[in-house]
Amino acid sequence: MGPPGAGKGTISSMCVERFGWTTLSTGNLCRKHIVEGTDIGKKIDFIIKSGKLVSDELISAMIKEELEQAFNNFETVILDGFPRKSSQVDLFWNLISGLGLDAEVALVSFEVPNEVVLDRLLNRLTCSNKNCQAVYSVGCDSLLPKELDKCDKCKSPLARRGDDDRSAIENRLREYGESSKALVAAHSAKGTKVVRVDASCDVENVFDLFKELMAQR
Repeated sequence: MGPPGAGKGTISSMCVERFGWTTLSTGNLCRKHIVEGTDIGKKIDFIIKSGKLVSDELISAMIKEELEQAFNNFETVILDGFPRKSSQVDLFWNLISGLGLDAEVALVSFEVPNEVVLDRLLNRLTCSNKNCQAVYSVGCDSLLPKELDKCDKCKSPLARRGDDDRSAIENRLREYGESSKALVAAHSAKGTKVVRVDASCDVENVFDLFKELMAQR
């Protein structure tokens, strides 16, 4: 968990590449549905452009099949964006129970000041290929694409997300601040280990800190 722009997706991608883990990103799933123009995608598109969070019902409609496939094929699964709020924690554990999994769960909280998040998102570029969704930044040397308008991985065009404008970002940060404490409390009540990561520094330093803290858990 973490505010928008905390680097969750970037660190997740590094774990996939370096550890052989897999990641299940509700954000990427949402964007996939939007691109494909599904009924869920149309609803999600309206909500995101309004600067709000996607409802539990829509998340539930997307997540179950994807979660089952992920756990059938990988020992370690990163859930990026779910459960996002306290009301989804019971839903999460119901899904785990329904799949018959005896899973060890850790909640990783990426913590970044709001002013850093705002700067990051106003400079963010995302691959337009729904099967890639790589993230870059024109404000960070380590995240610059080799070509400003093309993805390094698949050469698809890069674009700014529709919700990466100042007013929408500030609204999302307010909502995150209100929900994050309740989310941590709900996880802690289930006995989940909470790992806090200072994600305000360079991405490689964040990754090294993440590895160190996860090894200690």
